[in-house]
Amino acid sequence: MTPSQPIRVRRVRSLVAGLVIVTLAFAACASAATPSQTAPPAVAATPAPTPAPTATPLSPAAASDPHTIHLILHPVNDTVGSLTGCSSAGTCQGDFMTGYDPLFDADTGKKVGTFAYECFLVDVASTLYHCPGVTITLTGRGQIVFTELIEHLPGKPPAVSPITGGTGEFLGVTGIVTAKVLTGAGDFVIAIDE
Repeated sequence: MTPSQPIRVRRVRSLVAGLVIVTLAFAACASAATPSQTAPPAVAATPAPTPAPTATPLSPAAASDPHTIHLILHPVNDTVGSLTGCSSAGTCQGDFMTGYDPLFDADTGKKVGTFAYECFLVDVASTLYHCPGVTITLTGRGQIVFTELIEHLPGKPPAVSPITGGTGEFLGVTGIVTAKVLTGAGDFVIAIDE
């Protein structure tokens, strides 16, 4: 026997042992990947039940129309003030109006909430007021907040303002509020994007 023969035998034995280990590893993986005959059959997961809708679904034609709320304001708790130093017999730029008034459903006439506002006169000639944070509170539903720029006389064009915030039912909504000054009242149409 030559000196190289024992080395070859050791190499062959190592190679055979390695192949046996690899074969056993593949066999173990293959048996883990296929279900055994004694394992219970797999059960498909059932999806969670879908909650029932809380409102009547809209028809395809109505689905693209915004949801509207029509309100009438009756001013009963308003304050009008002027800046110190206003020398005009009438109004001065910077004069203010504040109020917290009841709101009524335009169709039923029932009280449905309140209207809180503060407005500042920015143009005397056109009676243009800037109202930076108007809040409509609808009882049991939440609040709608918007910023308004309105000519505060009956017969003037309506002010169209974006909704800037909300709570409760109106949290995260978008849309617009269209406001008109009426004689002795205010008219508000809130169009909420669906």
